[in-house]
Amino acid sequence: MTLIANSVLHSGGLKPTGKGRGKCGGGGKGQVYVRRGKSHGRVGILYAYYFPKVRWAKGDDNGHRHYWASTVVWIKQWGSPASDISFGPSNAGADKATHPKVQIHDNAMSPFKGEDGDSVYDRTLVSWTSLPVEASEALADANYYASQVPFTDANFQSQLDAAYQDDFYDDVPEEPVCKK
Repeated sequence: MTLIANSVLHSGGLKPTGKGRGKCGGGGKGQVYVRRGKSHGRVGILYAYYFPKVRWAKGDDNGHRHYWASTVVWIKQWGSPASDISFGPSNAGADKATHPKVQIHDNAMSPFKGEDGDSVYDRTLVSWTSLPVEASEALADANYYASQVPFTDANFQSQLDAAYQDDFYDDVPEEPVCKK
């Protein structure tokens, strides 16, 4: 199930009943939204994963419709090699790797530790700047009970600021190593 269909319609989500992800946890059945910005003078790319429902325990009262999980990838500068990329979800601490992967389990995001990571790349990537005006306005106006769209103008900067940590750059040389 996708959030945005036909450019402007967003779904009502799924009732938090039945199976945990309601057959929406597999690759290709959801959307990942992306937006680039700056915090503390550093470039970050926010990836926001939409789920039509979230459940954190058995029972129909342990979840809600609509869930956004997001992570920020910090980049030293455009054109940097993958080894200069640092990542981490704001609540899971920092990690360094050349190809960041995260996993979402129930209502938490953490660095990916599983063996079967192929479906990580099977999501439709949607850039905030490429959305039609009607679609971005629909997302900006969305009022979910327990979740907010992390990449709208109203929420984006605070999401970047919350994810930033100075120690992401501890081992990165001060001098530029990338060629533009």
